[in-house]
Amino acid sequence: MKLAAAVGVLLLAVAAALWLAWRQGFVGEAALPGPLPAFQAHLLARGIDTVAQPVRRDLAEVQAHVHFKVLRSDGQVFFVLWCNSPEAAQRHLKRLQAAPSPSLPEANGSLVIYLTDWKAEEPLTRKVLEAFRSFDAARHASM
Repeated sequence: MKLAAAVGVLLLAVAAALWLAWRQGFVGEAALPGPLPAFQAHLLARGIDTVAQPVRRDLAEVQAHVHFKVLRSDGQVFFVLWCNSPEAAQRHLKRLQAAPSPSLPEANGSLVIYLTDWKAEEPLTRKVLEAFRSFDAARHASM
């Protein structure tokens, strides 16, 4: 009887640990919301292969905050905010521009990109920003 109770407690502990790991984003790949899958496909079409994962961080007027890791790079990552509106995106852009560390933020419709600790003159930086600028955010806004 004691063995059955111990096994039951152990199974509950494992289930709780797996749920917590999933909830914190450590396991499982969450689907990207809204226009972000189209943006990731747009990046890939321009030769920028990424792995993306939503970041669990609450920001006012932001529907999703996503971390993109560029594959075949030195672990470079950038972030994209999907805001409630282009106006909200402009507010987040201004907030990022006023931050003490430069992150090369730009807005495109309801999306805002920022590249923390990237050098502006690097070819990959220019390539990512050009891909962001050329993405038709307005067309994918209602997704």
